[in-house]
Amino acid sequence: MTNLRIPGPTPCPDGVLDAMGRQMINHRGAEFMQVLQDATTKLKTLFMTANDLFVLTGSGTGGLEAAVVNTLSPGDKVLAVSIGVFGDRFGTIAKSFGADVAWLKSEWGKAADPVAIHQGCPGNPERNVHRSDQPAERNRSHCEICRKAAVGRCHQRPRFHRVPR
Repeated sequence: MTNLRIPGPTPCPDGVLDAMGRQMINHRGAEFMQVLQDATTKLKTLFMTANDLFVLTGSGTGGLEAAVVNTLSPGDKVLAVSIGVFGDRFGTIAKSFGADVAWLKSEWGKAADPVAIHQGCPGNPERNVHRSDQPAERNRSHCEICRKAAVGRCHQRPRFHRVPR
């Protein structure tokens, strides 16, 4: 017997196994469009938003890259606030796309220090700010506090890219 662990390595419910046994649908067809619209509507409810919602079918790294290429240009100044692997990865991706990255690294698993964010931006009114939560540690940097620390010291409207839980 073959032990195939997809998806996994967690047990797969019978309903999911049944769905995976069905024929694939055309990802450009009307049936898929309805599935995507239904999922998007439910996700808007889950995230409590009426704004546009984009579903990215990829890894967290793919989401970080999408955030970089859609919000930054080569030469943009970025303060990468890192409290773990995701903040490190964001800064690395931003740098690879030509951003001028300044690093603010905190102890992994600890919230970023708003005072350090405030001090990380002096003389850089163009600097954008990235902060990233580390879901594995269940640690959340306080976005509103960090935003207030950056206002007036960084970009007029600091951009905080948040990796979802």
